Order: sequence, then C-alpha cells, then structure tokens
Amino acid sequence: MSTSVPQPPRSRFLGFRRHLLWRRGPGRPSTRFDELVEGLDAIVWEIDLVSRRMTFVSRRVERLTGYPLSELLGDVGGFAERIVHPDERELVSAEHSRAAATGEKVEYECRVLLADGSTPWMRVRVTTSIGRVGVVGRLRGVAHNGPRRLA
Repeated sequence: MSTSVPQPPRSRFLGFRRHLLWRRGPGRPSTRFDELVEGLDAIVWEIDLVSRRMTFVSRRVERLTGYPLSELLGDVGGFAERIVHPDERELVSAEHSRAAATGEKVEYECRVLLADGSTPWMRVRVTTSIGRVGVVGRLRGVAHNGPRRLA
C-alpha cells in the first residue's frame, strides 16, 4: 500500500498565513522556516490591503508586547489602536499608505503601547507584495526594538 504525501494547494498566490497553517496543520511538526520566523527577536506581520486584515502576526508578538496573539489578528484598525501609540498613528498610516501607493520599501520608527503600559520605540521595515492585478495587495513587515529617541 503506497502512502501519498499531502501537497499544498497549487495557487502561487497563497496567503502567507494560510501557507503556514497548511504547513503546520494538525499534528504536523514545525518546520525550519517556522522556527526561523518565530526565533527572531522581532514581530513579523502581514496585512491584506483588500480586506484590511492582519493575515499573519508571528507569535513573538506575545513576548514583545504582552498581548495575546488572538487579540491582534484581524482588523488592521484594531491592531493599530492596541499596539501603536496614539501620537504615532498618523505617521504609521502615512508610511503604510506610501508603501501601498508606490510599491517601495519603507522604514520608520514609532512608539508602541505594551500591555504593561510602557511605550518603547520600535523600528519597522515594510515591503510590498504585488497582487494578481498588478497592484500592491499586501504589506509585510518586521518590527523590532529600536533605539530610544532623545526627547
């Protein structure tokens, strides 16, 4: 009796999160790639611009922010209200809009709100992913502890 190895769906436009969920699946061990992403001392994330939803946030977000992952996936606005400092929301929105409009990489620093009430600076790098119709469909980012700015 031959056993077949399951194959991922054949769409080359798989969402990053769906792909990771397929790879992890029930009872499947984590992969080297999963270990790499989760081992970074940074938050890796992805936003679907059409649905305006966070489609992926690495589990490291829990350790770095104190918020459960389940509270951060979903609506981008909810994520921004929870994590991004109120004084930084306009900057973050403008940088993300610029990346979406131009397809260029952007980098910025902003303060974030942690569950314990502290407001450290984070450095954020954002790249884009072109969708099926040739326009930016997703923003992907990495956020890590940044230098403290001088007041």
